[in-house]
Amino acid sequence: MVYDITVLAIAGSALFSMFAGSDAGLNAAGGLGAVASFALGYTSLRRRLIALGPGVVRYTRLWVGMTAVSSLSLINNKWEPLVLFATAGIAMTLVYTLGGWLGSRSPE
Repeated sequence: MVYDITVLAIAGSALFSMFAGSDAGLNAAGGLGAVASFALGYTSLRRRLIALGPGVVRYTRLWVGMTAVSSLSLINNKWEPLVLFATAGIAMTLVYTLGGWLGSRSPE
């Protein structure tokens, strides 16, 4: 559930900033998304709520779903949302993986 909320919040804030035409808002959404992804990976692995492999697979599936939904924008000849979500999905999954790896390595 926390994974779903995190991905939806990052995607929603990025989409809102993109439609508002605010580059600063888009950068802020990316920065906050990276912090949220790192924190989610770190805390879920540190508390042993999920293993690293299944966590990365779950997080990746959510971002692939977001990218698939954003591909509907191609109907209106707009490719920017698709590229935004594909790039954000790759970046946030890497940040989640880094946070999870560090969380699993930290001492109790």
